[in-house]
Amino acid sequence: IPRRWMENGKNITLDNVKSYFGPIKLSVHSEIDQGFMTADIQCNSFTKPDTVTIRLPHPEGKRPKKVIGGVYDPEYEKVLITPFSGTGKIRLEF
Repeated sequence: IPRRWMENGKNITLDNVKSYFGPIKLSVHSEIDQGFMTADIQCNSFTKPDTVTIRLPHPEGKRPKKVIGGVYDPEYEKVLITPFSGTGKIRLEF
């Protein structure tokens, strides 16, 4: 996700997007003024991936103080969910 897409109040929604792993739903919401951003990921097909990685960069390049729902990689500003059960909820707090 590009940095500017995560400015305060912006949302990203993908609903039943076709993929190699089956339909995927993704909802990302930025509330940077309140100190957080969230992402909900869903892929409930039989061929769902074992791992999901999503880039969630702060629009000003800040690093999160707390990460819920995955492991944060500060070098690439991404969150890794493993093992992925078919649903994932991520919250980054700044």
